[in-house]
Amino acid sequence: MRFLLIMLLGCFISIKGYGQTANLNYAKHPYWITMMDDSTANYFEAQKAYDAFWKGKVIPLEEEETLGMKGAVANEEKEKGSWLERLFRRDKDRKYEHYRLDCKRFEHWKMMMLPFVQEDGSILYPQQQLKLWKEARP
Repeated sequence: MRFLLIMLLGCFISIKGYGQTANLNYAKHPYWITMMDDSTANYFEAQKAYDAFWKGKVIPLEEEETLGMKGAVANEEKEKGSWLERLFRRDKDRKYEHYRLDCKRFEHWKMMMLPFVQEDGSILYPQQQLKLWKEARP
């Protein structure tokens, strides 16, 4: 009887612990980076994590934008204030500069996974993706 009680208690604790993974704070930690590498990740949940993390933050510019292409000039024209204020604001915005490649990789991942997303947000496994690709070939 004692063994059965311990087993039931263990099951409840493990279920409660598993349920808490859904309460992740996406705004403070970039969970979307690990979701890209997880083949069981939910596409919509990864998108939600990405959007929550970058809400209120400045997404790092891509290489093309820093070289004066892709609207970087327009972004600089939109900035208001003196050159000194803009300089200090830029330093504050560079806090997340090390996520530049991860952002670019996430945008690419989103584009590549979109055809394989199911209605519930699950993504087909690589074997299923390959099978679809082979069937689509003439």
